[in-house]
Amino acid sequence: ITCNGSTDGSIDITTTGGTTPFTYAWSNGASTEDISGLAVNTYTLNITTPGGCAVSSGPISITEPAVLNATVNSTDVTCNSAANGTITISSPAGGYGTYEYSINGGGTWQGSGSYTGQNPGSYNVQIRDAAFNTCVVVLNSSLIITEPAAVPAPVSGGDQTVCSDGNPLQTLTATATSGFSIVWYDDPSAGSV
Repeated sequence: ITCNGSTDGSIDITTTGGTTPFTYAWSNGASTEDISGLAVNTYTLNITTPGGCAVSSGPISITEPAVLNATVNSTDVTCNSAANGTITISSPAGGYGTYEYSINGGGTWQGSGSYTGQNPGSYNVQIRDAAFNTCVVVLNSSLIITEPAAVPAPVSGGDQTVCSDGNPLQTLTATATSGFSIVWYDDPSAGSV
């Protein structure tokens, strides 16, 4: 079986000797030589010749891999409008042992679980079995990477300390050399010094 919980197992047998046509009687009720669409189970087969000779085969076990899983961690963007968030997918397990990862809902895949340089936003984090790429598990459908608020522009009137929640973020000191002047803008989108 390709994916945990799937019903795509199959059994392919080869019959030799005896007189044809053979009659096949599987434990699941099938009457063909080969069977497919199987779930996890144990199957047996009885083969009978036109003369009444019979032989049994089995039990034949159909197994499945463990459920795909992994650990997801992230770091938020450090400055407003920056693109330095990270998503790390680690400790993958289950499936057939090789994995691919996506953070955009399966739009693109890569073999590494390390994503850097991410913008603030929502990410759909998934893992798939590289051996059977239709085996996909959503690890987090809405992982959020946040960013801090924009630092407000200082007001005019000498040295200004810019604070956030009462904690100083930076001190701005402006000095104009001969022939230049300094203009402060109240609106942060209007310009800079």
